[in-house]
Amino acid sequence: FAGSSGAFVALYTTLSTDVKIDEATSGSTTLPPAVTFTPSTFGGNAGTVTLASTVAGATTAATLTFTTGNPFPADGRIFLEFPTTFTDVNSGSSVIVSGIDGNLATNIYTTNALTLTRSGGSEVAAGTEITITLPTVVNQLFAGSSGLFVALYTSTSSGAKIDEATGGSSTLPPAITFTPSTFGGNAGAVTPASLVAGATGSADLVFTTGNPLPPNGKIVLEFPTTFHAIAATSATAGTGIDGSLGVSTSGRTVTITRSGGTQITAGTQVTVTIPSVTNQKFAGSSGAFVALYTT
Repeated sequence: FAGSSGAFVALYTTLSTDVKIDEATSGSTTLPPAVTFTPSTFGGNAGTVTLASTVAGATTAATLTFTTGNPFPADGRIFLEFPTTFTDVNSGSSVIVSGIDGNLATNIYTTNALTLTRSGGSEVAAGTEITITLPTVVNQLFAGSSGLFVALYTSTSSGAKIDEATGGSSTLPPAITFTPSTFGGNAGAVTPASLVAGATGSADLVFTTGNPLPPNGKIVLEFPTTFHAIAATSATAGTGIDGSLGVSTSGRTVTITRSGGTQITAGTQVTVTIPSVTNQKFAGSSGAFVALYTT
């Protein structure tokens, strides 16, 4: 484990008859001083954290796997700190999968960090792969990379580190890439004020947020190519959304940018009216809308 070795116990020279010549003593401060040890880096093996779901905002299970660089005592501890992008780590009772016996008690250190404390098991030998499942983790609320995990280490019951993952040793669990939520599985809808072919008028967009939409967030809607023209330069906030809405249009894609409002919580039905939409010039189906997403 890491930390001070304590002072060396003895150093002396003798005659062939074992009569001492020189002797280092603690009183004379001539004993070799203590040596300070750093933790092992899990034998150079990177830990991993694998999520059952990588959908943004999902509540899911996380599986931690690492290989011990030094023996792991029966009363040792595991500390894991997730990236700050994770919304919550409330793992409940952790589940031992392999490589370790006994029980694990979970202590939530912060919203994104926890300590697992062993009891009732035996020492785990160096070079053992350990796998543990944390049943309840809330993913970050947007797509993209989580960034590297912040910390992973094992320690003695007194807190002396045994193995520690570091960015320099490339042993920290790597970043996780999240995919967007799909509006909680709820289909959005666009309803033109007029369904007459070639008519120009407004269209109401309705969708339900799967994750919170920030006060400066954006809504992007791409109409089917069958629509004749989209010339919106403004939009009107309806239900579920506050603040002001700025609009830009490129081809058949409308980008609505929020400002001056508050965060919209997940599960909120939002209605926005988009003006200056010219329908397709013939009767029949428009075909599916090309894109709808929030950022």
